[in-house]
Amino acid sequence: MHNCPVAVAGTTTTVARTPDGVTLTVRSPDPAARAEVAARTARAMQFAGNRGQVRAHSGRGGGPETVGYCPVILDGNVVTSTEIQNGLQIHLRPIDPAQVANLQLQVESRTQALSRVGVR
Repeated sequence: MHNCPVAVAGTTTTVARTPDGVTLTVRSPDPAARAEVAARTARAMQFAGNRGQVRAHSGRGGGPETVGYCPVILDGNVVTSTEIQNGLQIHLRPIDPAQVANLQLQVESRTQALSRVGVR
């Protein structure tokens, strides 16, 4: 999970459903943690939206989201980010609008799972 923006040590993450997808808000009082979240998000955004392309899970980011289960789901989604006070908002919007509810459930489930294993 060393490429996942929400798995940065010293951060907290909240999830909010939006009409067209979901927003993860990642905050930290630590400027270094915030910088790492931003760097990981920028890296992830390079791979977003590539539905159906076979990508290896190499540990370098852009994997098929079948290992690791980062809540920032790239496959089939448009990913954008906005800087906020003490953090970053990561917005995910499925390319296929019919997938909004599915995306919301997956992101919520993955975020909760990380919390249960102490990643948060």
